[in-house]
Amino acid sequence: MLILPGCKTKYYPNDTKSPSARWPMHHWVHMISYYIVLYPAPRAWYKRFSTYILPHGFRSSVCDNFLFIYIQGTQMTYLLLYVDDIVITASSDGLLQTIIRMLSREFAMTDLGKLHHFLGIKVTHNSNGLFLDQSQYAKDVISCASMSSCKPCTTPVDFNAKLSATNGPLFHDPTLYRSLAGAPQYLTFTRPDISFAVQQSTVSRSNVEAEYRGVANVVAEATWVRNLLLELQLPLRQAFVVYCDNVFVVYLSDNPVQHQRTKHIEIDIHFVREKVCIGHIRVLHGPSSLQYADIFTNGLPRQLFESFRSSLSVCSIRSNCGGVLADCIIRDNYGSDLLEIITVGPCGLHKT
Repeated sequence: MLILPGCKTKYYPNDTKSPSARWPMHHWVHMISYYIVLYPAPRAWYKRFSTYILPHGFRSSVCDNFLFIYIQGTQMTYLLLYVDDIVITASSDGLLQTIIRMLSREFAMTDLGKLHHFLGIKVTHNSNGLFLDQSQYAKDVISCASMSSCKPCTTPVDFNAKLSATNGPLFHDPTLYRSLAGAPQYLTFTRPDISFAVQQSTVSRSNVEAEYRGVANVVAEATWVRNLLLELQLPLRQAFVVYCDNVFVVYLSDNPVQHQRTKHIEIDIHFVREKVCIGHIRVLHGPSSLQYADIFTNGLPRQLFESFRSSLSVCSIRSNCGGVLADCIIRDNYGSDLLEIITVGPCGLHKT
């Protein structure tokens, strides 16, 4: 990982998704004025960087403009730019050093060596690939909530609990409550098992419409992943399999006959059918008992929760110090088994 000069590297959680604390009014005025002045800066930096790197054989990814790809025969380099941080991987050490020297001639940079932290996420290299964890961030959130001495639980939701908006006393500090409620959202990057569905985007006229729009959302995500892997020279040779527990939705995805009750969702129907016809997507029926998306929407018993969690590539791994971490592992052989089976639900795309 490379970092530009004048910028200090400090490994701490990225709280951009958490509500802010109290700020005096004059601080807000200063922040607004800084925002007005610095707003064009990220765009100017991206333009400056891309103007230099594109003539050297790199091209900007269509799926992600901040991903730059270099391919010359069997030599490949992927470069990810995030503000002043750069993550590079290459097919050989020689090519990697060549790219770093090329960048150093134009930009003053510091080589931090093998990637170990990025945006508050710890990266551990092992024989299976990369292990990502945010254990320190989780500890900081727990400490902020004064819950370090509390006992851990096996599931994030008590499926027997009955919540009420009127029963019980109000929390003494609303600002702290909003901060603590928002802070775990950043953990969902490596701990998708603690996320949940909020803010329903559409109001459907029927259960079939809701399920079919969920299928369409999954197909859109799967199409993006397929296109990204194609740009990385890792084409998928098999179709994405989307499981849905609604038989009528499965029938609609492969049946070209228009139905009177599906006219209002015709755009989504045509989109899904197009991907099914060209062989990129298969929509199959799956029983409700194997609906992995339930981990995001329902309280589940421990055994079922742990079974669904393992399908998300969230696992435990023993660290060098003997501790146990439970986060997301990215395996090297994703070219053959990445997202072969997809489960549709309110939250979209999940690996099984």
